[in-house]
Amino acid sequence: MRKSPATDAVDRVNIGIACACALFVGSQVFLVGGAQSEGSAMLTEAQAVTAAEAEFAKSGRVVSDYIVTIESYPGDSAAWIVWFNRKGPFPVPGGKHAVRVDKTTGRAVFMPGE
Repeated sequence: MRKSPATDAVDRVNIGIACACALFVGSQVFLVGGAQSEGSAMLTEAQAVTAAEAEFAKSGRVVSDYIVTIESYPGDSAAWIVWFNRKGPFPVPGGKHAVRVDKTTGRAVFMPGE
């Protein structure tokens, strides 16, 4: 069975539109995937500690007076929490401070002890 010239032309246009859509969707997936891989670069623990120490020093405290530890932030897996515990033979009330560091942006927020 032969198609009419008009039907043949419509089929070619539909195939062209389908190819264009496939290329567009493919390019969007590629672009979105590229953006995610760039943004997924994470700070190392050492970089997070450096950022936290700088933020901590802005509070007027001396980093060397504290024991510094780091862990993944329990409330947000996209952040590090860096603890600053005052050195001494016994815990000092209000002597434990923290700095939250975002793993992707490096933004550090100081959280004073109570």
